[in-house]
Amino acid sequence: MAFVSSSGRITRHVISRLRAGLPLIGNIRMINHRPNHNTEQLDKDFSGTRLGIKEITKNNSEDFLSRYDSIFLDCDGVLWRTDHVTPIPGIPAVMQKLRDLGKQILFVTNNSILSRDQWYQKYLKYDFDPGKMEDIFCVAYATAVYLRDVLKITGYVYNVGSVGMERELTLAGIKNMGAGEDPEKPSPYVKDLLNMTFRNDVQAVVIGFDEFFNYTKLYKAASYLTDPACHFVSASSIGFGTGVMIGPNRLQPFTGPIVSAVKTVSKREPILIGKPGYHMFECIKSTHPKIDTSRCLMIGDSITADVGFAKSTGMDSAFVLSGSGTFDHVKQNPHLVPDFYMDSLVELNYDS
Repeated sequence: MAFVSSSGRITRHVISRLRAGLPLIGNIRMINHRPNHNTEQLDKDFSGTRLGIKEITKNNSEDFLSRYDSIFLDCDGVLWRTDHVTPIPGIPAVMQKLRDLGKQILFVTNNSILSRDQWYQKYLKYDFDPGKMEDIFCVAYATAVYLRDVLKITGYVYNVGSVGMERELTLAGIKNMGAGEDPEKPSPYVKDLLNMTFRNDVQAVVIGFDEFFNYTKLYKAASYLTDPACHFVSASSIGFGTGVMIGPNRLQPFTGPIVSAVKTVSKREPILIGKPGYHMFECIKSTHPKIDTSRCLMIGDSITADVGFAKSTGMDSAFVLSGSGTFDHVKQNPHLVPDFYMDSLVELNYDS
């Protein structure tokens, strides 16, 4: 099903789903998942298990990869460490291996900091071929597509997010403001708050990762959302992007806490764009309408976001231990058990 027509606009079918109140955005639609493989053969090929999940290693990954045409890759914790900087040894070689095998590689990330062209440059920096720009699906791009083609925003968007989000909104022809540090200093005084600058044509508040988030931005976002006609759109959700341990006793907050703060004050429910919500997949299908989910594999380090995304779309999932996810997360989410796991993506390079 196409999300956007060849002219770049939302299809009538999707509009009818939206008007009928059918699940499209922010809801995990658990498709009756049928494994893309012969169970008896897998039992022979994959002898190693943990919590009943079959392990992928270099010894069995050749046969494993033959089952898939399209590989969906999360980025942070899969292609590099969760600090967004530290390389994972062997990633360039395994990426080339997947290319040599003719696999379609799609990058699907909830990281809203960068725009697609910035992601493209980052992949090059880490020494592997990113393919085509249309194979990169960052949540900033997906958010801009949704605002343009579903909500049909003609006014301004208040962007509580990054300059990467700002760039994607601008490229989509959407007027926006708010990225970066707000020049109006936070104040507890009503007089100061009432004198702050507001526009009267803001049609949506968008939340992404924003290191400059503060009381002023919370006040402005919540104030815009007092208008019921103003849409509340989030790149991530409260539960699927709270934070990650980056060192001993050091917990880095993600987008979720920002969304939670705005939601609490405004008493509004946001529309979720990123994984595991179905909108990201609709965005991908608009560019790659012939994708067959029975031949797709989602690889990621998040049980809730990546495995949840796989289950919502009916594709197989592989959980990597090179990022923030652990088997404790599997135990905490018994409805989101991955089909496979591996130490890192490097296990797919079976010739090395």
